[in-house]
Amino acid sequence: MTSVPMFRIPRPFDMHTHLRQGPLMRLVTRLTARHFDGAIVMPNTNPPILTGEDACRYQSDIMRSARGANASFLPLTLIKLTMETTPDIIIQAKKLGVVAAKMYPVGVTTNSADGVDLDKLRELYPTFKAMEDTGVILCIHGEVGGDVFVLDREEFFFEYLRQLHRDFPTLRIVLEHITTKAAVDLVRNLGKTVAASITLHHLFLTLNNVLCDPVGAGEFLRPHHACRPYAKRPEDRDALVRAAISGDPKFFWGTDSAPHPFDKKEADCCAAGVWTTPVALPLLVELFEKHEALERLAGFSSQFGLAFYGIKRRTRMLTMVKRAWTVPLAYDVRNGAKFVTKIVPFRAGQKISWKVARY
Repeated sequence: MTSVPMFRIPRPFDMHTHLRQGPLMRLVTRLTARHFDGAIVMPNTNPPILTGEDACRYQSDIMRSARGANASFLPLTLIKLTMETTPDIIIQAKKLGVVAAKMYPVGVTTNSADGVDLDKLRELYPTFKAMEDTGVILCIHGEVGGDVFVLDREEFFFEYLRQLHRDFPTLRIVLEHITTKAAVDLVRNLGKTVAASITLHHLFLTLNNVLCDPVGAGEFLRPHHACRPYAKRPEDRDALVRAAISGDPKFFWGTDSAPHPFDKKEADCCAAGVWTTPVALPLLVELFEKHEALERLAGFSSQFGLAFYGIKRRTRMLTMVKRAWTVPLAYDVRNGAKFVTKIVPFRAGQKISWKVARY
């Protein structure tokens, strides 16, 4: 394996992240803006982002939070599809600069109780047609809910993806945070209007790391590794890694970095989400270096996603250096001087070999 002590990389663009609202948003946004040129920001907040006007207000809040960290940081806020999303809502959102709408099937993840009923998917066909006609991208949390076994929920969703691609062949679709080899194969075999995002944590974790991760002399459940969709089998993780380092433009980086207050993670009903923002880029560099694929990192981390979304950005560079550092055990969330809560990052307390030197 070839080792380099330093290299320059185009500042990544995160094609899927959660910035939340309130004091938590201010902390998470500033940390995101330090490493990323911009981000596709998910709309499953509380309250949700349902219209173009909502998206514009949310974008303004995010940009205010990013001041001082990265003046050029570009947050692109999505709207959330519900059974009440009309073609007029899509058309107006497009006029206001919204690039995509996110579909969450009912109950599959955080704040999705008002999501799309897959049994009534055809009722939204006029809305999908408006998206196809206006160029608004359809982003999908690709799982079913209900009684389907949790490790099979992604694959059970595939019939709906095939149906949408068949009925709206020019609608650009992103199957978000894929977790299985079957998903990699499906996306490769569908047309050029279908792509997929891959998270950082799914490139590292399997279900063992969630349910029985070795710590000290025992094996323990790790709530800060719990996300939706869950990490799957080793062969699935390995297929995701091969897709990420392949140079195939159908696959690009979306961290799905999803912070929750520690008491919501370390709880009986554990919130779903892995907060990777502070370590995302250093760990991605570590992974690509391990597989001798650093020359393909820029494509996966920014270029492929921007091209699929049709986003044109002036290239800004940052410097990565091989210098070990220890990930903090937690980050305090404050409202002014007042402590609100804390959030725990991925790889808390562990050493990482790469870090961002200048941005």
